[in-house]
Amino acid sequence: MAILDPSKGIVRVVFYGRGGQGIKTAGRILGRSLFTSGFNVQDFPIYGAERRGAPVYSYVITSSEELLERGPPESVDLTVIVDKSLLNLVNPEGVLLVNSVFPLENAMSVDMNSFIGKLGSYALSAAAASASAALINGIGRNEVIEAINKEVIANQYLLKKEVEIAVSVFDYVKKLPTPKTIGAKPKKDELVELSFDGPDISTPLILAKGTSTLRKTGAWRLVRPVVNLEACKACYLCYLACPEGVIKLNDESKPIISYDNCKGCMVCQEVCPFEAIKAKPESEVSLIE
Repeated sequence: MAILDPSKGIVRVVFYGRGGQGIKTAGRILGRSLFTSGFNVQDFPIYGAERRGAPVYSYVITSSEELLERGPPESVDLTVIVDKSLLNLVNPEGVLLVNSVFPLENAMSVDMNSFIGKLGSYALSAAAASASAALINGIGRNEVIEAINKEVIANQYLLKKEVEIAVSVFDYVKKLPTPKTIGAKPKKDELVELSFDGPDISTPLILAKGTSTLRKTGAWRLVRPVVNLEACKACYLCYLACPEGVIKLNDESKPIISYDNCKGCMVCQEVCPFEAIKAKPESEVSLIE
C-alpha cells in the first residue's frame, strides 16, 4: 500500500525519536532508497546535545522534480514516531506512523520493537526506514536492502538481521489499511520585538576602569582624526566602528575622541558619510593642542 507518490509532487517525511534509536540512520536509509529509486532527495538530522535519550528528529524531502526547498519542511506528508513517549510533544501531520503495540486513532500502529527482538534499539533505524518506504510509491525491497547495506555499520551477522527486519516490516506495512490523514495545524509566526538600546549601551567601550584606557597609546599615532562638529549629523557610525572604543558621544550624539588612546587608524574617517572627520598629521598639531 503506497499512498505517497514523489513522482506527482514533493513528499516530506519526518522521523521523531531519541538518541540511540537510529533516527539519523533511518533518514539516511530512506533517503538513499529514494535516491537509488531515481528521485531527488534531501535528508538531514536535527538534534541538540548528542546524548542517548535526547529527542532527535530527521527529515527527508523527495521528488522526481528538482528540489528547491532548503531546511526543515514547513509541512509534512508522513510523520514517523519511533518513540511513543514523544507523541504528545509533537504536532503530527499527514500520515501518522507510530511504533506502538496498541492501535491508535488516526494512525498506523506498527510494533517495531517486536520485529527487532533482542537485536538492540539501534536496529529501529532499519524498521522505521522500511516502514516509511512501504508507504512511498516507487521504492521496492531491493532499494531498501541496498540502502541498509551501505548506511548501516555493523558486523555481517547484525547486518543480515537488520535486512531481514526491514523486509518483514516492509511487507507488514504494505498490508495495513490506509489511515486517515491528519491535517496540518495553522502555524503562528512569533515576532520577537527587540527594544532599541542607545549606542552608549549597545556598543563596547574601553573608556572604563581596568581597560586599555589606562595605557596611553595615543603616542603611536601618526595622524589624528579631527571632527568638524558643524558638518557632523550625529549618525554615530564612527562611534560604532571605532575598533579601540575611544570615541564617546556628547549630549547631541556627536563624537568626542580620546586622543590619549586613539591610535590613528582612521576607520572613523572611512565610515563617516558626511566627510565630517578629516585626518591631520601629528607633525602639524601644535603642542598646545
